Parts: sequence; C-alpha cells; structure tokens
Amino acid sequence: MIIGTRGSELALKQVSIFINKFKLKDCAIKIIKTKGDITKKSLQKIGTAIFTKELDKALLNKKIDLAVHSLKDIPAEGFNTKLEIAAIVERADPRDCVIGNIFNGSVVGTDSIRRQYELKNYYKPIKLNFKPIRGNIQTRIKKLDNKEYGAIVVAKAALDRLKIKKGSIFSIKQMVPAAGQGAIAVVKRKKDKFSFLKKDRLYDCCMLEREFIKDLGGCKKPVGAYCSCKNKKFNLVGLVYKGNRRILVDFSGNKEGMMNKIRRWKAKHI
Repeated sequence: MIIGTRGSELALKQVSIFINKFKLKDCAIKIIKTKGDITKKSLQKIGTAIFTKELDKALLNKKIDLAVHSLKDIPAEGFNTKLEIAAIVERADPRDCVIGNIFNGSVVGTDSIRRQYELKNYYKPIKLNFKPIRGNIQTRIKKLDNKEYGAIVVAKAALDRLKIKKGSIFSIKQMVPAAGQGAIAVVKRKKDKFSFLKKDRLYDCCMLEREFIKDLGGCKKPVGAYCSCKNKKFNLVGLVYKGNRRILVDFSGNKEGMMNKIRRWKAKHI
C-alpha cells in the first residue's frame, strides 16, 4: 500500500497517526509536492485545492493507493466524483489560538479571511492590521520571533501534534473554526475497498460541517462550522458574515434532521 502526503512535518505526523491507529504494515509513504507548498499567493484568491490537487491526480493515476490530508484543506465544492473521503482518522482540538500580542495597531499574520473577520469582531473597537503569512507552523513562529508580526493565528491542533505549547485559545463561539479543522482525512478512489476504513459519528460531524459551508464560499469567504455529537445527538455551530454582520447559527438533532435544517437555512439565506 502506498500512502500519499505532503512533505511538511505536520503532514508526516498525520500519516504516522493514521498508520499507527490502524496498525498498518507493508506500506510506503510517497511525498508529493503540491502547488500550495511553493506558491506565495493568498488562499483567499486561489483556495485550498492547491494543497490537494496533485495528490488527487496521483490517486486517479494509481501512483498512490490512499491520500492523507488535513480535512480543512479538502474543498467542500468541486471534489472529484471518482474520489471519496473514506474516513476521518482522528480529530485534535479544533479551536484557533493566537501567539504573540494583540493591541491597537498590531500587525497580525493570517491568510484566513474567516480569522480576520472573527478577530475584528472579537477585538473591536481596536484597529488591527492584517498581513498574509504562509509556510509551516515553525516558519510562522520564526517570523513572529523576528518581529515581522506582532501576533499570528494558528490552529491549536497543529500546535498539539507538533508538541508546541504556545498561544491563547479562543472558544468555539469566539472564533468559529474552519470546517474540518483538526481532523485528519483519508481519501481513496471511490471504487476501491479498504475494510479497515469506517464512516463513524466523527465522520458524520465533519460531513455536516462541510455541508454547512458548501456554496457559501469556502476559504474565500468568512464562514466556519463546528459539529459535535453526544448520545447520538448532533450539535452544529455555523458562522457566516454578511458584510460586517456576524451571523451565528446553532442547530441540533439527528443526522438526517441536521442535513435538512442546514439545507433549509441555506436556501433562505444564500
């Protein structure tokens, strides 16, 4: 079995988590460089598909058998119909956190329009200056240490997986996460069968998040979603901005009922 992944330390850590969870043997890791690893363009303009497209091609061309991704990098729209998200391996802390100091006039490093809107809302009325930042977590922290930024915003899951203990954490409702944040996803060719890959309640939670942001603009718009499940009851917090107006929605119910609530709400508000 050949497992495809990007080559960052975080991506390789996620593959290691996947292999260890399922106790896989006789497998090889194939590192594939994506456009997202080399471009300096803003994600607001080009989207997250640049982190997955080359891996998708490798799957379709049978150069790899499975691809392991950060779920939030897989676009909710335009996913190749010959591929499918087969399982969610695990989910670490989905929340965002800020490293550094935020005050009036701070230069804040983030390439996420969602984070920009949420920070402006949380810290109002002070003025923040946003500056795009790219690169892996270590590179971003180094830029912060070099005083290129006053603060940066990163996913808590990435810090935890790399054992970096820094940052002040936002609650889910203070800064609603990107759909799928903290989750490790496995993608396969739709026709292939892997009996060890299961679609469980964690998978359902992540798919409900993706359903919420679908058609709302993805990473190019200030939207987010987080879904949890307890005693077979799902609860989803969704975020949309209309202009500068922050809209927070909260849905609860069973899986089918949640899908219907999300679709009815979007039909009324898109």
